[in-house]
Amino acid sequence: MKEMINLDESAWKKELHYDIKEKGKEYSLIFMLIDCSGSTGGVALGSVKSILEDISMEREDSGIHVMIACLSENVTWLNERPIDISHFYNWRKISAGGCLHLGDCCSEVADKIASWSDLELRNQEEKLCFLLISDGMAVDSYESGLKKLKKRPEFSGAKKYAVTVCDLKWAEQTEISNYKVLSEFTGDMDSVMDVSCMEAKETEEVLKKIIFGR
Repeated sequence: MKEMINLDESAWKKELHYDIKEKGKEYSLIFMLIDCSGSTGGVALGSVKSILEDISMEREDSGIHVMIACLSENVTWLNERPIDISHFYNWRKISAGGCLHLGDCCSEVADKIASWSDLELRNQEEKLCFLLISDGMAVDSYESGLKKLKKRPEFSGAKKYAVTVCDLKWAEQTEISNYKVLSEFTGDMDSVMDVSCMEAKETEEVLKKIIFGR
């Protein structure tokens, strides 16, 4: 087991802000993958969950639909079909526990996309976005599962973002400080947003810009 250490705010890369380009949204369906493993911490995850609930109620006619998944040992989908974000009411079902088996979760997400592609994604020409909210602390060899997901054309052609969420007391420096897992998911370090030391209002602005594109 790798040694766990405590981090304070100075140990984080504060240059990773919410410098998301101001432009209209280019997608209409977001696969929101939320790390619900124990390392995300009840307070950190609870704060993000509360913010998501608040902003989802502000944009009733945004045209954004979501698929919400909780990631831990496996994937738990909180809705079976895409739903307008303003009509998703199950935010409170998101809770932390267990360990993040990211490879298995990515494999399950790939299978979910594959089961839809002909009927719903391609025919409706949905423009997709994948948002991973996580501390990046995968306990498995996640590479093969992530590779499987990346082979899906729906994923490879989509917008991809990652937002950090973790309990700083249990952050693991080698994983978190380099954002290795999160940048591998997005394929672009500029798409990894560190909100770990931000105030709630700043975090809200980050999530709004990612989800609504402005």
